[in-house]
Amino acid sequence: MQLEPAPDLDKFVDGLSVSPKLKAWMKKNHTAQLAGRDFTNLLTADDIVDTPEFYNAYMFRNSGYEGNGFPKPKFNLKDEVSNPENSMTQKQSTRKQSANSLAGRRTSIPGIEAGLTESTHP
Repeated sequence: MQLEPAPDLDKFVDGLSVSPKLKAWMKKNHTAQLAGRDFTNLLTADDIVDTPEFYNAYMFRNSGYEGNGFPKPKFNLKDEVSNPENSMTQKQSTRKQSANSLAGRRTSIPGIEAGLTESTHP
């Protein structure tokens, strides 16, 4: 009886159309699973803030909770064109506030996988 070799996760991940940060996260955590409790338990505040797909999904999932301590973005699309340097500074500030908020609110992580659908599928 001949068994098939285990699939090469790194090769699979390298073929995905996602950000380099998400690919690095998948390889580091030895998983391509982006849903469920096992997935959300692996996520740290830094993972979410540093990985574009996770950050966008997290912001989408939690944007309605601004009144409950969730940071309100301080930038807008118009600023990206008229004042890109200020827009970048404001985005970094919002990311830092999000990370601080997220560190104390792990309950805000479950459900972000719904926002990953758009960013991880072409």
